[in-house]
Amino acid sequence: MEDITFTLKKNPLDPVYRYIQKKSTLEKKSEPEIIERLLEAGLALDVEKLYQEKYLRREMSLNGISEALGIPYRKLYQIMEELGLTV
Repeated sequence: MEDITFTLKKNPLDPVYRYIQKKSTLEKKSEPEIIERLLEAGLALDVEKLYQEKYLRREMSLNGISEALGIPYRKLYQIMEELGLTV
C-alpha cells in the first residue's frame, strides 16, 4: 500500500495546525499519527451521518454507504460496531 503525502504549513496562526501540534505534544505522538486519527474520526462521523440520514430512512443500503464513502463493506461494518450502530 502506498502512502499519501500532503503538506500542512507550519503556520502558528492556523488553528488546525495549532490543534495538531498541541495534541501531538500532549499525547506524545507524532503529528502524522494525530492527523491519521483525525481523518479516521472524520470517516466515523460520515458513517454515522449516512447511517442516521439515509440507512435508517431506508434511502440507502449499507452497500450504498460503503460505496459512497469508498470503503470496503467490512470496514464500514467494523466502524458501525465501534460506534454501536445496529443493523
